[in-house]
Amino acid sequence: MIFEKEKYYKYINQLEKEQTIIYIIIMILAIIIGIATGGTPLIVTIPFGLFISWCYTIGIKIKIQEMKWKFDIYNKLMEK
Repeated sequence: MIFEKEKYYKYINQLEKEQTIIYIIIMILAIIIGIATGGTPLIVTIPFGLFISWCYTIGIKIKIQEMKWKFDIYNKLMEK
């Protein structure tokens, strides 16, 4: 079998969990950096952390959509 549905589902779920973990880790790092530099830069580091995590997870979201698209194509081909 060339295409294994279970592996695709498993990998999609893994990527979605990774996306959440990345948000949490980057935000924790942004808060730690803000506190370590005196507390006032929290106003700067938190939005900066959100922006970095958003940019990083865009790639993951694109990969998930691509995998779902391939999965849909596979299902359409198997119907015929």
